[in-house]
Amino acid sequence: MLHQYMKKANKKKYTFLTTLILLGVLGPLFLSAQGLPNPLGEVTDPNEIIVNVIKAFLGVLGVLALVIFIYGGLLLLISGGNTEMLSKGKRTLVWAIIGLAIILSSYGILKFVFEKLITSTS
Repeated sequence: MLHQYMKKANKKKYTFLTTLILLGVLGPLFLSAQGLPNPLGEVTDPNEIIVNVIKAFLGVLGVLALVIFIYGGLLLLISGGNTEMLSKGKRTLVWAIIGLAIILSSYGILKFVFEKLITSTS
């Protein structure tokens, strides 16, 4: 009885993962047919394209930092007095803060450098 239940559970997991993979692969193809605007903007200057790509990349890193913050907070909430999980949650939050500081400082430095680069070439 338990063996049959495990087979059904594994089949459901595989079906779910296969659906996610297909949506991840085929979804962008269907969305691109809708005529979505260019996420990099309507620029032709290579410097501005590089700036837009770096901004998008730093935005993704910011979202990742938010996810790590949430993960660390959840570890703190569900630790239930377990000192190992509590310290892991604290370490996760500390490293998320350090990562966010690095992301923000790199954004500031890159913005300054590219502003100087774009104004000097114009």
